Amino acid sequence: MKSLVGIATALALQPNLPNDWKENRETIVKLPIPHWKSKTLVGLATMAMVRYQLNRLAKRKAPTVKIFPIFRLLADQLRLARLTKRYRKWMEKSSHR
Repeated sequence: MKSLVGIATALALQPNLPNDWKENRETIVKLPIPHWKSKTLVGLATMAMVRYQLNRLAKRKAPTVKIFPIFRLLADQLRLARLTKRYRKWMEKSSHR
């Protein structure tokens, strides 16, 4: 399972990776890895950065590695809180019917 997550992260950063491999082009793109004591926060920040990359791809923008892990983590947490609030409101509305 860990390797599946790794390849998904690689594809989020370099969507053309399979074609690069076919043509024997070596491309190395890495996310900035936070060097924090908390492994949990490091994992959350990494997921937030990958989610950000996937959102960029969905908007037809190129991936970028010029991102700050702490900013991405905070922005992602705010976004998820907003989505959760919206989902709860929707659930309340739909359960009253």
